[in-house]
Amino acid sequence: MRKTEVAKRQKVFEAQRLLILEDANRIRENLVARPEDKDEVDQANAYIEQSRMMQWGEKARKQLRNIERVLEKIQKDEYELCDGVDCGEEIEPKRLAANGLTLFCIQCQEKLDHQDRVLRGARHMVH
Repeated sequence: MRKTEVAKRQKVFEAQRLLILEDANRIRENLVARPEDKDEVDQANAYIEQSRMMQWGEKARKQLRNIERVLEKIQKDEYELCDGVDCGEEIEPKRLAANGLTLFCIQCQEKLDHQDRVLRGARHMVH
């Protein structure tokens, strides 16, 4: 991938990071709101909204970690290299074009997906 394309992507990722951080601050402010000052229905709605915000927050934290890792890779001139253990191979250009935030080549991502399925299956069997 050309350096100009990587530089463009870097700007997009930095903007995405900023938006997530701004949203996180807004959510944090909303979580500080005191629902006990409201009637029961308002309190229930406030708790539901807080739950939704917390779920969004977890997803946003994961996305933020991913963006920060990609920005780190760009700074090290390693954007196109797989983060897989003992891999370091180049991520296919078509894959990066489809998902600029991908950290792994196809083979390593498939291994991770398989491990995740096995872990989820094991957790499901325990419960």
